[in-house]
Amino acid sequence: YQGMFAIITPALISGAVAERIRFWPFCIFTVLWITLVYCPLAHMVWAFDWFDTSVPADKRGAGAIGLLALLGALDFAGGTVVHI
Repeated sequence: YQGMFAIITPALISGAVAERIRFWPFCIFTVLWITLVYCPLAHMVWAFDWFDTSVPADKRGAGAIGLLALLGALDFAGGTVVHI
């Protein structure tokens, strides 16, 4: 799911730079963009406390720990990360 959005988003960006940039610089941009922009934003929206051992086992995954999720952002279809 997240991998699909991580690839679709640079594909959307490619429409703006088509025939204006060579392929290899665009590949480098894509890798850097996914690493430095997409992954942190995805974590801010979709991070939950699944692996927090201080939370009882039956309550894990119920609490948001991502910054945007803590601020009340709800994202069920991935649009928040893609549009930001």
